[in-house]
Amino acid sequence: MKKITFLLCLLIASTGFSQVVLEDFEALPASGFEGFEGLGGANIVANPSVDANNPSATVGELIVVDAGQPWQGANLVMQTNYLDVTTPVTQTVDVDVYSLSAFNMLARLADAQSGATESAADVSHTGSGWETLTFTFNQALDATGVANGEYGIIAFFPNWNGAGWHDPEIERTVYIDNLTGFAGDVVVVPPADPEAAPLPTSPDGETYSIYNDTNGYTTFFPFAYDFGTLGGEPDLDPGAGTNLAYKFDFGFAGYGVGEGGPDDVTAYDFVSFDYWASDPTPGFRFVLISNDGAVVESSFEVGTDVALTKGAWTKVVIPMSYFTNLGFSDAHLFQWKADAFMGTTDPNSIVYIDNILLTVNDPSLSLNDFETAQFKVYPNPASDKWNVTSNSILNSVEVYDVLGKQVISLSPNTNDVVIDASNLNPGMYFAQINGANGSKTIKLIKD
Repeated sequence: MKKITFLLCLLIASTGFSQVVLEDFEALPASGFEGFEGLGGANIVANPSVDANNPSATVGELIVVDAGQPWQGANLVMQTNYLDVTTPVTQTVDVDVYSLSAFNMLARLADAQSGATESAADVSHTGSGWETLTFTFNQALDATGVANGEYGIIAFFPNWNGAGWHDPEIERTVYIDNLTGFAGDVVVVPPADPEAAPLPTSPDGETYSIYNDTNGYTTFFPFAYDFGTLGGEPDLDPGAGTNLAYKFDFGFAGYGVGEGGPDDVTAYDFVSFDYWASDPTPGFRFVLISNDGAVVESSFEVGTDVALTKGAWTKVVIPMSYFTNLGFSDAHLFQWKADAFMGTTDPNSIVYIDNILLTVNDPSLSLNDFETAQFKVYPNPASDKWNVTSNSILNSVEVYDVLGKQVISLSPNTNDVVIDASNLNPGMYFAQINGANGSKTIKLIKD
């Protein structure tokens, strides 16, 4: 038995499966510790009693006041790693708590990742100064469940009576420090908002605006309701003006808008939008939805139907025929939405979208010469090489994988070029071909 125990301890130590201090309040930003529901204060202050039980210089302070709600408390937001409580009986959470009066503390796990269940547990404090309280999140208190995953927030409630809330509240000040638990995945900091997308140049009389707030287009999508969850609608204009954009958090859900119509948009031949994607984003779907008695969703996927660009505003131009060929009825535009790549949420996917327009003519200057620029790629699929020919000089050929990573770059300056695919893995790629008379993106398949 001793040998088995020793080997188990050795395995735990070698894999790093042990508690660590996830927050000690020494460098926590103010936004990482915030009160709610009328808490009198959630502050980062000097340790009220530096002693052997807690020699820290800085701690978190919670002030309960009777002017707030009985369930007043404070959120502690994880800054480096999520709190892993996949197995609550063995993955407990320790918190140093200071109080000079006995009370019960409720802690609740929130910002649950990947479908985990919010969970709450409580522990009694004797009122003897600094004590280490151990929370075991299998109690399912406060209408929650048993913890079963990773969490970005742990909330503390000092006005808990063991079965509910003190009402009226018992005014008290308590202090917390040294949140100790099991480290989960690294917390990915959301990207800073980019500057605004370029202003559209398509003329008013040729444009139907689905989403745009800068050009004053007189024909626009009659917004009636929305659905899903939007990550925000920030103003990206760096100056005194206003230039809004939709911010999508595809780690959580997609978002869309509907109208009372449907609307007839048969006069327009192109669909376009500008997007900006954060670095880890694999892609996203843009969907037009029609209703002519039957609801039909027609999807264009950035990252599959066209290569994804990250960290820069990029314009996507799609012929309306692409959607109508999928069954979309352009006489009955009903809704539109943006959704996660391949329908699967990704916690790192942040995408901004602006200037969603239907236009009579192609709004992208780089595509104006498509009719005169002719490209041919063969064989496709190919096992070792693709041949590209054109009726004009090919200035550059850039090949990207489905994640937007450039894998080949060529500058042929001739009318034909061979793309060597022998070192590429089988799968889908995109070739951005730039010629003297225009540019085009072509989907390539490697056998």
